[in-house]
Amino acid sequence: MATIKDVAKRAGVSTTTVSHVINKTRFVAENTRAAVWAAIKELNYSPSAVARSLKVNHTKSIGLLATSSEAPYFAEVIEAVENSCYSKGYTLILCNSHNNLDKQKAYLAMLAQKRVDGLLVMCSEYPDHLLSLLEGYRNIPMVVMDWGKARGDFTDTIIDNAFHGGYIAGRYLIERGHRDIGIIPGPLERNTGGGRLQGFLKAMEEAKITGKRRVDCTR
Repeated sequence: MATIKDVAKRAGVSTTTVSHVINKTRFVAENTRAAVWAAIKELNYSPSAVARSLKVNHTKSIGLLATSSEAPYFAEVIEAVENSCYSKGYTLILCNSHNNLDKQKAYLAMLAQKRVDGLLVMCSEYPDHLLSLLEGYRNIPMVVMDWGKARGDFTDTIIDNAFHGGYIAGRYLIERGHRDIGIIPGPLERNTGGGRLQGFLKAMEEAKITGKRRVDCTR
């Protein structure tokens, strides 16, 4: 595999000049730049991503710690994130943890070692030990999605309006003449489940529809 020294030798310049041509960090005469790029093409040289990241202090990579990429909701969000990263020239590193703390620890350590430019977290559960673990990486720009209420000052948080979602879902059915309506909101201790239920009940209350019974379904 060709190295930057091989390119410099073929082009008849120094390795520093080759670096400036590749990274566009200093003016280099046109004929010299042409010679360097010709040597790169002839030798099929590929600059080291690690070396470049150390020089420019970014890796153009984003880490995503998720519960799983299999569930339809997570899969759609992950695909959108990946497309956005690609359009901006970033690589997405996807880590499925399945809410396993050991995997979460290992993945976060790996992403930190790879010097990712940012971290997205999208887990279905956020117990205290995970929050403490995430806070240990507060030096990495971090955005937490699907969290519910923001906790801590070490991360930005994307909060969905679960209450409004439950409300408009209830209104949709009521406006179409339905009166005997059931709801399966999900675990009520989470913002998504509890918020959806409260929004749905608000829509029922406004329509003066009284709930008849409640059935608890456990996993």
